[in-house]
Amino acid sequence: AADLADRVAGTYKGAVISDARGSSRDNVTITVTRVGANKVEVKSGYARIPSVTIPLEKAMDAILAANGPYVFLLDTVRSPDRLDLTIDDASWSGTRVASPAPK
Repeated sequence: AADLADRVAGTYKGAVISDARGSSRDNVTITVTRVGANKVEVKSGYARIPSVTIPLEKAMDAILAANGPYVFLLDTVRSPDRLDLTIDDASWSGTRVASPAPK
């Protein structure tokens, strides 16, 4: 059965909408990869968003970070392909444009 990491994996295109240590930035691609049970690695092509590993949990209809300093939010009902992240004081929001091929 697909776990939470499988459900959010994919490639997302979006923008850094606010950054405590920099300016906003359009056209930032984020890749979310399952690295374990209910755990993903988040990577971007933008240096202000470092690669991080985030454990996931489900709360109501949302999939979100189970713990740690990062915000990861995906609403599985209202916007299942929209992802909101805050990593290292940079807030990013975007839309899934590709999903990994089913295994």
